[in-house]
Amino acid sequence: MSRRIEFENHIKRLVNIFFLCKESYLVELYSIKENSEYLIDLKYNGSFFMLTKVNYWRIIVLQLSKLYIDNDKEYFNIKKFLNNRKTGERFSLLDIDQIFINEQLKKISKKQHLIDNIRIQRNKVFAHDDPRNGDIVNDVTLDQTKDLIELCQDLIFKIYQEVYDTHYDFEMGNSPKENLMYILKSLDEANNNRTV
Repeated sequence: MSRRIEFENHIKRLVNIFFLCKESYLVELYSIKENSEYLIDLKYNGSFFMLTKVNYWRIIVLQLSKLYIDNDKEYFNIKKFLNNRKTGERFSLLDIDQIFINEQLKKISKKQHLIDNIRIQRNKVFAHDDPRNGDIVNDVTLDQTKDLIELCQDLIFKIYQEVYDTHYDFEMGNSPKENLMYILKSLDEANNNRTV
C-alpha cells in the first residue's frame, strides 16, 4: 500500500471517529437544553432519555479516548497522526506545515489533564466493570469535551486544506441532533394539544 493511500485511510478513520464523537456531543448538549416543563420532566425522569444521555456520554468518552490517548492499542489517534507527519517521519513527504504540527501537539499537551481524566473514565467506568468505579469522580464537563472536539475539527480542516487543497464540510444532513430536536418538538406539541 502506498503511503498516500495509507495516509488517506488514516485520515478517513480519524474523520469517522471525530463525527461519531461530535454528533454524540451535539445530542448530549441538546438533551440538557432547557425546554418546556413537560420536556424537562420527560428528559430527567424518563428512563429512555436518562439511558440515552448516559450512552451518548459513553460514546463521547470512548471516541475522545480513541482520538487523544496515545498508546499502542489506539492506532488512529491524533498524536500518532501528527508525529508521523513530522519531518523525516513516515508521511513527511506529504508536506504538512511543521509549525502547524508542533502547535497542535502543544495544544494537546495543554489538555493532558483532561485527556487523563477521560482515560480514567474509559478504563474504570465504561470499558471495564471496575469494582471501585463508584469511586471514580467525573472531572470532565461537556464544555471541556467541546474543546477537544474543536481541536480535532481544526486539525482535520487544516489537513484537508494543505494536503487536498479543499475544505472539509462538517455539517451533516439528517443528523441525530436534528432528529432529536424534531422528536422532542413533536412530543411537546402533542402534549400541548392534549392539555388544551
